[in-house]
Amino acid sequence: MLKKKIIAVIGLHFGQAAIDLWIKDGPGAPFFEIGAVCDINQAKAKASAQQLGCKAYFSLDEVLEDPTIEAVFLFTSPIGRANLIRQIIRTGRDVMTTKPFELDPVEALDVLHEAKRLNRVVHMNSPSPLLGEDLSQVTRWRDRYNLGCPISCQMETWANYREKADGSWYDNPDLCPAAPIFRLGIYMINDLVRLFGAAESVNVLTSRVFTKRPTVDNAHLGILFKSGAIGSISSSFCVHDIEPYRDAFTLNFERGTIYRNAGPYGLHCSGVAPERGKTYLSLVMGTDGDTP
Repeated sequence: MLKKKIIAVIGLHFGQAAIDLWIKDGPGAPFFEIGAVCDINQAKAKASAQQLGCKAYFSLDEVLEDPTIEAVFLFTSPIGRANLIRQIIRTGRDVMTTKPFELDPVEALDVLHEAKRLNRVVHMNSPSPLLGEDLSQVTRWRDRYNLGCPISCQMETWANYREKADGSWYDNPDLCPAAPIFRLGIYMINDLVRLFGAAESVNVLTSRVFTKRPTVDNAHLGILFKSGAIGSISSSFCVHDIEPYRDAFTLNFERGTIYRNAGPYGLHCSGVAPERGKTYLSLVMGTDGDTP
């Protein structure tokens, strides 16, 4: 039987969601046991620890002094995160963290090189080490049906946030530029790069609609790729419906189009209403080509 690795989760602003979705009863449950939670907000840390039946810590030093903690899930601000990772890996522990990894690219690269020298794992949730099943299927269809070169891709995601300034890095336009893209759409940037390769140029449109933060809550990113393909990402915190975080796209190839989660959940080319929480792909081709 696989022995669970005892972990500490640091930073509960996003870390609590990670616990609830992926660790406590989710896909990580067979592999990880939460030994401690940590947050500078002591009330938040104590409440989470009581719910989970684990220890509550209020600083990284406290976590690293606990010999039972084998790995750290780090969900803090990207400002100076490389230094926190450096402290963790130097104690012989592995790290799982999230995007954006670190705002200083030199520091980011340095700590990854150090982790390699120390034979320690630093895992980011995005981009994943391997293609996800959806993009793997896109690749299989492209090759099997000879779809040709990629032409364009329109991606979109949204949620309903009505946020107020709280003094965090989310309030700083320099640290959180085009906030909906930087916080939600960044996963789609990884998808676009994997599909289209290196970028030639980037442009951004943003607006402030409802937010009480100094940063924007509505954004559109356009990317011209060196191959000639064009990609766009629309991401917004302003949309209140029952279908947030859809991560939908329409992907045009030379000889066909692939759709991911496109259209309302009630509509699907198979005639069967899709289930929420699942990813759906559809391929449409011209009448003069093979059809799947």
